[in-house]
Amino acid sequence: MRTFISLNLSDEIKEQILAVQSDVKAHIGKEQAKCVSWENMDKFHITVFFLGDVNAGLIERINVRLDKISYMGIGEIFFTSKIVSGFPNLRNPRVLIIDLKNPDAKAAHLYDEISNAIKKEGILAGQKFHPHITLGRLKHQKMIKAERLTEEIKFSLNFSVNKFFMMESVLNHTGAVHTENMNFDL
Repeated sequence: MRTFISLNLSDEIKEQILAVQSDVKAHIGKEQAKCVSWENMDKFHITVFFLGDVNAGLIERINVRLDKISYMGIGEIFFTSKIVSGFPNLRNPRVLIIDLKNPDAKAAHLYDEISNAIKKEGILAGQKFHPHITLGRLKHQKMIKAERLTEEIKFSLNFSVNKFFMMESVLNHTGAVHTENMNFDL
């Protein structure tokens, strides 16, 4: 089962993100927008940890460990953003994102706790945690002119989350379908 751990967003925040995504599409233009596989609103989330393909037994053991993190009382996590960015950068983006800031560093603390818990099941962290929301992925190494998105797309996003989720991602011919496996209070 293809799985990841995420911070899921309210519908109100997803609507705001959709508006930012629309602004990005308009800014880069119709032809360049065709070079991007845009995320649907229902997939807007913050990936904390991508687990990959894991079996049901391992998911159950991980869920037990995640439940223990829930009792630590990390508390509500606040995010802000005013920046559209890209991975690895906006000069040659493979992914267009909303870059998130978490001033109290609770998101990084949650990531560290999850990494330590999952390590006990033999899964090691790959990339450093960088809180963001994916707007779209470039298709087939296409190039778009995106260097000025940070300066030209104006918005202010402020929100909080109070749960984290074990998610399942099923790939089909129309893309991935994400479903909640379990949720945990912060």
